[in-house]
Amino acid sequence: MTILMIVLGVLLWANTAGAAEVVEVVLAAGVSERQPVGAFTPPAACQTSTPPAYRVPVVDSRAYHGVYVWTKIAASEPREIHHRYYVETEEGFTVAANVVLPVDPSTGYRTWSAKAISPWASMHQGTWKVDILEIGDADRVLCTIYFDVE
Repeated sequence: MTILMIVLGVLLWANTAGAAEVVEVVLAAGVSERQPVGAFTPPAACQTSTPPAYRVPVVDSRAYHGVYVWTKIAASEPREIHHRYYVETEEGFTVAANVVLPVDPSTGYRTWSAKAISPWASMHQGTWKVDILEIGDADRVLCTIYFDVE
């Protein structure tokens, strides 16, 4: 029995070794010295693929002309993650941008992407989501955050 448990543990470890994990995510107005600056409130939080039942960060597009998604990632081997930005339309969420980010092995590798928003573009107003994905044989959503643009 003990040998079976050890073998199963090794197989599970081998299957997840190197997989990336989101340690922290922040929706902010900027990034300075690899840290988020001006985090929007309420704080962004990792969700499942459905919209959260609580309030999400609100971005005033007249005051801020862009957002930054700052992500701290844990990975045991080099990885490539994507920040895929979506805006909600009448047809559902539509991809607005896809940013590829390399991740080096670390327990807390910090990386970020930015998306410009405009108060004059009506398509920028409304609900947004960002999927943080690990790309591979089967793309894996590590985290989804939501925010609103006014």
